[in-house]
Amino acid sequence: MKIIFRTAEVEFEKWITDSRMILLVILMLFSYESVTKPLLSMADMMHEPLNILEPFIALLNSPLLLLLIPMTFLTINSDFPRTDGSSMFFISRIGRKEWIMAQILFAVAAEGIFLLMLFIGTLLPQIGASEWSLSWSLPVRQYAYYFPKEAKSYPATLITGRLYNQTRVVEAAAMGVILQWMNMTMLSLLMLLFWILRKKKLGLFIAMGSLGAGTAAAMLEGKLEWLFPSAHTALYLHYTKLLRKSVFPLPLSVAYFALLTGVLLILDVAWIHTFDYLGSAELN
Repeated sequence: MKIIFRTAEVEFEKWITDSRMILLVILMLFSYESVTKPLLSMADMMHEPLNILEPFIALLNSPLLLLLIPMTFLTINSDFPRTDGSSMFFISRIGRKEWIMAQILFAVAAEGIFLLMLFIGTLLPQIGASEWSLSWSLPVRQYAYYFPKEAKSYPATLITGRLYNQTRVVEAAAMGVILQWMNMTMLSLLMLLFWILRKKKLGLFIAMGSLGAGTAAAMLEGKLEWLFPSAHTALYLHYTKLLRKSVFPLPLSVAYFALLTGVLLILDVAWIHTFDYLGSAELN
């Protein structure tokens, strides 16, 4: 276990200092302009505070960011697992099983930090204009009532009745994080599997392709959307607007990710023993 945690720590240090982390900063700035700022404008017009969780919830359920969040993570982590010509000596020293478990641990930790930074990016700009509460704020729930001409404006569509009529605010935030975390874990395991198969670029292409196709299907809201992971990460797609009835049961989305993640995890751990890293002069 000490070897696994130390190897994962080294990988995390390399990841957090990678120059591509600038993409996370750009994503945070974009999320402020496209999500946090419009919600703050609603709160300012109503002279009422937001709930501090609402911009983050809107971020995780934005149709556009449904694609950009995991796509940005994949781009930053596009060389996962990090390998070079000396990796064969490193893997042979610590063992294949320990090495791959360290890679999985690193991926899960990196995903958590990635989502935490996005939360901080939505939290900091609204300090002083929001409050902590267990209920949805008045700007989110009643903005369309007080400003009927703005009912279909962009800010008013960031969090709709499909969320605030169907879920509690803490539940929406927690489930949004869990579903997106499981989504990125599944994609990381998929990339790891294709690395083992020596088809690393193909794995990245399939991962990004599934995100693009899934996001398009989710925006059309047809039955095919549930074949892709993107729809399962958007909490609002699981519910109707008014009736307390689910379009797709939330536990099935959790089971969907759990099944895919479990299968990929088993394949990764099983097939790493067949990988001939000694036959590769340069693993990348």
